[in-house]
Amino acid sequence: SRGGVLCAALSLVSAWYWFVDPMDPFSTSMGAVVGLTLFVFIVAVDIATIAIASRVVDLLITQGTALEEVLKEKEVLLYEVNHRVKNSLQLVSSMLLLEGSKISESEARLAVMEARDKVDLVARLHQLLYASGTHDRVDLKAALQDIVNHLMLSAGRDDVSVECSFSGDLFID
Repeated sequence: SRGGVLCAALSLVSAWYWFVDPMDPFSTSMGAVVGLTLFVFIVAVDIATIAIASRVVDLLITQGTALEEVLKEKEVLLYEVNHRVKNSLQLVSSMLLLEGSKISESEARLAVMEARDKVDLVARLHQLLYASGTHDRVDLKAALQDIVNHLMLSAGRDDVSVECSFSGDLFID
């Protein structure tokens, strides 16, 4: 800012000496005073604009750094939440497996194991959503193929085959 003021002062003196009235350097005529006043006004507005812009840029840089830190914290928290959801689903699945192994009645045991398979499917879907790397889009093609394969495995059906056919990518928001 001081450099700008010094440059403006030197420009004012140069303009007054060489350009305002070349025949009468440092003239104090009415035309010279009006011209120099206009010059001072324009330079003052320019210096003020540059100073304000500089402060705004500094503020934006500071806020940009703060926003980057907030985004990093958000990503860490999102990772932690997803990890906890995964662990919780695994815990429920394991508890159902343990409880199912204690049940002697086959129909009741089958019901508990089916519930476990459903919890595992939810965990698998969560993993697909989480593993995509983006939290705003899902590769539906990969998700459907994985779900169908998992359902076939959990159903224990070797006599059924399912073929998934897609043309191109299939992403949903």
